[in-house]
This record gives sequence, structure tokens and C-alpha cells, in this order.
Amino acid sequence: MEEMIGKLLGSGSTSNVYEWGNTKVVKIFKSHVSDDAIKNEMYIGQILSKFPLDMPKYIGSIDLKGKKALIYERINGEIMAEPLLKGIYKTELANKFAQMHYDIHRKEINELPSQYEFLKNRIIELRSNLGAFL
Repeated sequence: MEEMIGKLLGSGSTSNVYEWGNTKVVKIFKSHVSDDAIKNEMYIGQILSKFPLDMPKYIGSIDLKGKKALIYERINGEIMAEPLLKGIYKTELANKFAQMHYDIHRKEINELPSQYEFLKNRIIELRSNLGAFL
């Protein structure tokens, strides 16, 4: 049985995230997001899912209503960033964020693409797109 799109869980500049059954979410990209950017996220998700990181695991990709979508494991619980979005700043929460990022960044994962090269290429792409405005 094919999963059905459930309620909207989150929305950002590049995508919307919906429930996808009881144990997964589906991230549907907005039309302005390039196929290369989606493929890059999919590739990184595949790599990171091989490691014991405290983050949702990448499950796969699908075409949904003509749009590319990625499926991830659903993690139930509070959204850590929600208090920050409401302007609530607590030392305990800051410590959790710091520890989480420290744990992720101390792992050496050689298969990941260079963030430097990614950002450099993105700046070049934006500069060429915005050339007339600069």
C-alpha cells in the first residue's frame, strides 16, 4: 500500500515536510530548487545514514505529483529549534545544541563532498545569476 501525505510538519525556503505514514516523513522540494541540489542532499543523506548519528535516517526518494521528494525516518519528540523561533533562549538548550553539533562534527566522514567546494560553486552560480544586479 502506498503511503499518503499527512499533515504539514514544517516548511522552509526549499521544501515542505509532511507526515508519510506513522514512521516516516516526506520532504517535497519547491519548484525553484535545482535537481543538482536535491541530488546532493540525497547523496549526503545516503552517506550519513551509514553512521550512528542522532539524526533522521535517509530512506529513499520518489517523484510525487511531478516533484522530487526525499523520505526520511520520522523522529517523534519536541523540535529543538522551536523555543529559539519563539525567542526563548535557555542555557540548557544551547548546551544541547552545542553538544549535538560537536558530536556530529568530530566524526570524520571522508565520503562527504567538500563544503568549501560546494559553497564556492554556489557563490559562482549565484553571482552569474545575479550578475546584472551586482
